[in-house]
Amino acid sequence: MKIHQNISLKDHNYWKIGGEAKYFCEPTSLEDIIKAITFATAHSIPFIVIGRGSNLLFDSNGVNGLIIKIGEAFSNFEFSANKLICQAGAWVPGLARNSVFKNLSGLEHTIGIPCTVGGLVHMNGGSLRKNIGENIEKVIVLNTDDLTVNTLYNKDCQFQYRSSIFLKKKNLIILEIHILLQPIISSKEKHEEMLGILKNRSAKFPRKQPNCGSVFLSSPDLYQAHGAPGAIIEDLGLKGISIGGARVSKKHANFIINEGDASSSDVINLIKYIAKTAKERKQITLKSEVLYISPEGDKICITNL
Repeated sequence: MKIHQNISLKDHNYWKIGGEAKYFCEPTSLEDIIKAITFATAHSIPFIVIGRGSNLLFDSNGVNGLIIKIGEAFSNFEFSANKLICQAGAWVPGLARNSVFKNLSGLEHTIGIPCTVGGLVHMNGGSLRKNIGENIEKVIVLNTDDLTVNTLYNKDCQFQYRSSIFLKKKNLIILEIHILLQPIISSKEKHEEMLGILKNRSAKFPRKQPNCGSVFLSSPDLYQAHGAPGAIIEDLGLKGISIGGARVSKKHANFIINEGDASSSDVINLIKYIAKTAKERKQITLKSEVLYISPEGDKICITNL
């Protein structure tokens, strides 16, 4: 595995924002991941594990550390009876499609989520009010404190709505996920369901412009009390507003698009302005789903900045 220097991070996140990473690598094995961590330790620099960067905002000044990208090079998967066993870098829409091809159901709601399965499990992501944690049997992890491999069963993962132990414990790197699925007699209905989900997402979301997906978390409590974040932002009259090169999408108000030259500061300031306005005008607390990666390598919820 080669460790590269001074790699632009714009090519490694969906917002197309970010300076250069001092060091960057894409492991193909557990041994490579351990070598990368050992390299960072020897050079006294932070290491940051990412997937496809669909929920990340890199600082425009870059990251003075080692980016470990667990993606296509670490993405093998296989089916065993009603179970899907996959490495953390596997592409979620591909897993959903392949599961249905195998007459197995449970991942249809993830068909339009453009991320790795490791990233999805990390935040217990999903759509249509569903979470990937509902299907997880166990997760194999690397503990970066002592470089041991451990198994966490579903109850150990502390899955809650858009939350898990992996958001809380920074020393756990997801390596492999075991997903339990349900057998189906015919895949035709599930194929049609997934096509419907994709069609709906294409109609609602700004898919052709750089964005990270939903910016603010839509929890069940928030939804019941005030509605979805997009509706709240639109009701505040903030749909379409911009700061610098970052703009609230005119197509869906819970998306912030990069109009071509947005900086990380533009996005951060726009998110914080929306959150401040919601708090001041409606006493609603909006929490960012997006994590900001600082030049020092810290992962921070943007509304906590």
